[in-house]
Amino acid sequence: MKKFTFLLSSILILSTSVYAKEMMVNPMESKEVVEQPMVVEEVSTVVVQDIVPRKNKQYLVLKVGGDISPEYENVNLNGNKLNSKSAKNLGYEISLEFMQQLWHSNFEVGLGTAYQRHGGVKSINSVSEPEIVRASTNEISVNLGRYDSVPLYLIGKYNFGFWKGWSPYIKGDIGYSFNIKDHSLREAGESIPTKIDDGLYYGVGLGAEYYNWTVDAMYKVNKADIKVHADADRYSDNFDYSRVTLSVGYKFDL
Repeated sequence: MKKFTFLLSSILILSTSVYAKEMMVNPMESKEVVEQPMVVEEVSTVVVQDIVPRKNKQYLVLKVGGDISPEYENVNLNGNKLNSKSAKNLGYEISLEFMQQLWHSNFEVGLGTAYQRHGGVKSINSVSEPEIVRASTNEISVNLGRYDSVPLYLIGKYNFGFWKGWSPYIKGDIGYSFNIKDHSLREAGESIPTKIDDGLYYGVGLGAEYYNWTVDAMYKVNKADIKVHADADRYSDNFDYSRVTLSVGYKFDL
């Protein structure tokens, strides 16, 4: 009995020692370690586009031009031809045009005005009977004055594209010509009351832009009627002015 008690005591002491030794080697952790997942944030670049629509381009163009081969319509009053068809000198013009691009396209529209100084009239030196006014001879000298124009017109333009700084285009004008006479008809040294009526103005031609510079060639016509009041008689005829105008200009962007 004593031996059993001694053996049991020995086993308990030994077990306690081994447990204590294991606890010293592998201590128990009082808290659990929770492994948290790694969060990777993805950074993306967002491009914010301008939602405000881009304006169609607008500009002013100031141009100067000279006439080539200017011609007047032959005036025939009471059976007498008063002028040659070709003008006796060249004319010129200064113009200002406002242009607006349409819908970011190649089309443009605009409004323009100009001062157009026409070439001189090459009058017939003499006419035969019947005279426009009373004369003591069968032949009398005639001097038919020129006129100038100030048109107000609409513009249509189409650009064909852009190539190495150049942009060719086709252009048309149409509007109303306010005509200003230089002087009345003079016959045998006598001034006869004369009126130049206003009329249609139109032009069409080709040109090109080189950055802000423009050059073009246009066929242009100013329509006009001449009316002569000689005593109780009234005479009238067409007195249109036509020519090809070469112009150079500069664009001012707005």
